[in-house]
Amino acid sequence: MQANPLWPVTDRFPVLDHDSTVDVTIVGGGIAGVSCAFHLTNAGYNVLVLEKEEVGSGATGASSGILYYGSGGNFIEASQRHGKETARVLWKETEKAIEEITSLVEKNRIECGLRNTGAIMVAKDNAEKTRIDLEKAELDSIGMQTEQLDGNDVRKYFIGNRFLAGLSFGICSVIHPARFASGLAKRFNIPVFEQSPMIEFTEDEERVTVRSPRAKVRCDRLIVATNLEPFYGLEKEFQHETTVVIASQETLDTRKIWPEDKVIWTMEDKYDILYPLGKRLALELYQPKNIRQKLAWYYEGVDFQQEYQWGDSWAKTRDLLPIAGPVSKRVYAAVAMGDEGIVMAFAVGSKMPLIFEKKEDPIIQLTSPTRFG
Repeated sequence: MQANPLWPVTDRFPVLDHDSTVDVTIVGGGIAGVSCAFHLTNAGYNVLVLEKEEVGSGATGASSGILYYGSGGNFIEASQRHGKETARVLWKETEKAIEEITSLVEKNRIECGLRNTGAIMVAKDNAEKTRIDLEKAELDSIGMQTEQLDGNDVRKYFIGNRFLAGLSFGICSVIHPARFASGLAKRFNIPVFEQSPMIEFTEDEERVTVRSPRAKVRCDRLIVATNLEPFYGLEKEFQHETTVVIASQETLDTRKIWPEDKVIWTMEDKYDILYPLGKRLALELYQPKNIRQKLAWYYEGVDFQQEYQWGDSWAKTRDLLPIAGPVSKRVYAAVAMGDEGIVMAFAVGSKMPLIFEKKEDPIIQLTSPTRFG
């Protein structure tokens, strides 16, 4: 089942109908699972991916695909949550992940709608403008490039309702996440099997045996790259939230609203995101309430005729960080938690070879399951 009506995945993968033996079995064909498979394959591991439906059919496909720093919230919020140095590490590591994703897309011509848009954080009032000023000062202190905008500057990019001020970021891109996951798997011949759920697994001292409806896989390690499968009690550490994307009909001249292709997000705790989708206008809500009122406010004077609405649930830990690392001797988690799920999922997958080799890395320390005690 496709998660997004505007970004359907056309690449299909076979059903697993034969027994196999591999180094690593990965459960979950979203960004986290495919990223694990891609990076482990590059490191010399023989892998196999099991997906219970279709690649990117869950939260990956339903995501807006915005590639931005961190794991949720602004830099100041991350500093308050984790400390400034940890927040700096998150921003730098996710910057690297964004650069790797966009480089892979461009070099390998993966058809996933890549747009290098940049983004603007906007303030509606003086209190939010003060927060933006503080955000810029903190980002300047760690060497992150931003540009402060007044209300007239913001209107060069967005001519909807007027915002008081903004903070512009150069590094922010947009992709179709499910198409990226399927395209990456196809381009690098990653063995992905759709309609092949993990029914159960058994673990002993020598191996893990994973059972699917029509076959079983023997492997040295199992990675659970979905938040809907067993987590050895870790499921109590996170909750599920739901995002909703609303898209207009394809009849609007969006250039009248968006002179340039940009992503705009607001300063609320449950922030809203606005962006163009070709000839459509879009609004993404992390708190799907008062939808008609918000559409009328953001797109003031525009006859926003809604055509599509989609979304999905995603997991969120208390600290907004992923869970990545061993949960037993041979079973590992690779779950992207937080608002920047696409970027964090890819980053987690890139660290899996280091996790297997027990190497030191700041992200590995931050995301280890052991942090919950």
